[in-house]
Amino acid sequence: MKKLLNAAFAYGVAGIVMGGVFREATKFLHYTAPTALGRVHTHLFALGMLFCLVLLALEKCFGLWADGKFKSVFLLYNIGVVGAAVMMSLRGFAQVFGLALAKGPDAALSGVTGLFHILLTVALVRLFLLLGRRVAACQQTV
Repeated sequence: MKKLLNAAFAYGVAGIVMGGVFREATKFLHYTAPTALGRVHTHLFALGMLFCLVLLALEKCFGLWADGKFKSVFLLYNIGVVGAAVMMSLRGFAQVFGLALAKGPDAALSGVTGLFHILLTVALVRLFLLLGRRVAACQQTV
């Protein structure tokens, strides 16, 4: 449970920091158009902090760590969230600084971001399968 709480806290701090970075960078550079950098803050709060807090409650109810597969789900999920946030930040900084990416690097950035989102999806599917087993085990004991 401590790992989930620490992860939620770290994502919360990262979300606050990235919100500040977004606000100050766009204000300093007089950038007013929408940017991927503005969505990093929300992704870190929702997919990071809030999701880890939900997992903390689920851990209390169903003992997720008791299932050996949860460790890999948690690892995959965190790699996906951090990787997607980093890629979105790179795209956002390129937008804010007015860097026109060539077609290849632009496609590569989108592709890698997509791969991290796929990793998130795989982790979520594995989490639902694990939760299904844990819920079924609880119902059998009733």
